[in-house]
Amino acid sequence: DCKRCPFSQVADIINSRLLTVNTKYDVVWRLYDRSDNIIAINDNRSLICEITPKDLGEFGVYDLINYGSECQWIMAKKPVNTLLPLIFILGCILLLSTIYTMFGAPCKSYCMKIKSDKDEENNQQNIKRSRVRALDTFRGLCLTAMVFINDGAGHYWFLDHSTWDGLLPADLIFPWFMWIMGVCIPISIKSQLKKGIPRSTMFLNALQRSVILFLLGLMTNTAAAGPDLHSLRLFGVLQRFGFVYLVVSSLSIFMTHRHSIQCQGKISSMFKDLIALSSQWIFVLAILIIHSYLTFCMPLPGCPLGYLGAGGIQ
Repeated sequence: DCKRCPFSQVADIINSRLLTVNTKYDVVWRLYDRSDNIIAINDNRSLICEITPKDLGEFGVYDLINYGSECQWIMAKKPVNTLLPLIFILGCILLLSTIYTMFGAPCKSYCMKIKSDKDEENNQQNIKRSRVRALDTFRGLCLTAMVFINDGAGHYWFLDHSTWDGLLPADLIFPWFMWIMGVCIPISIKSQLKKGIPRSTMFLNALQRSVILFLLGLMTNTAAAGPDLHSLRLFGVLQRFGFVYLVVSSLSIFMTHRHSIQCQGKISSMFKDLIALSSQWIFVLAILIIHSYLTFCMPLPGCPLGYLGAGGIQ
């Protein structure tokens, strides 16, 4: 993730040398007849050759042979296909899902129908609160992806976080959880308001959850690095969840009506949700305007105005 950055020295080669290189991205290689740690991209002094190999792969063996002012790139051993284990696992999951859909789900539905016919009268008084199954399913998928990615993701580069530019699946886990939290908060607040729970009690519960999330985030950040206050990451992932949860919950608690707003007219009925949440929209838009102003209009030393690029080579 470096655009027009200078070349960095990898090794000094006298006659021959073995090197282990990273095949994650395509890299431009240059062979110089001098030894400098950093060479500018437009510096061609003592340049012997330049190559950009496209066939680099894991466990592959390659030879770079220099013939005076020319270089030849030869594949000595083909790389292995590292996608085969991932394809095999996905195929097994797809096969099991197909078998369950064909045989397991109909049997389960038939058994539940027989049971419901027998106990219909007894269960009328013990109706359980319905859940949004689609949301629970999506939450489970996010948790599975999070555990897999945090455990190394099989060292597949496309399942890891992007260094700076781009968007990879691992970068979507955080906003997905944020979206789930944003969907669940109004559902929970609306249910508590219908039950007549005081707003102060609801706010204290939200505050308690936010504090717990914040403290869990601090403990998680100090588990590996140790309790060093100088390198402590104050606003980690869980800390941000806790802070955002407190802000959004407070808005929903104190700015949501206990009873649904009745709108007159066809047009107003179409935008009933926006009208009911107009005060919250104003507050959130104000936060967005302030954030955008600080991001694009606030001057910072050493960076162009509104610069969102990387700070250097990682």
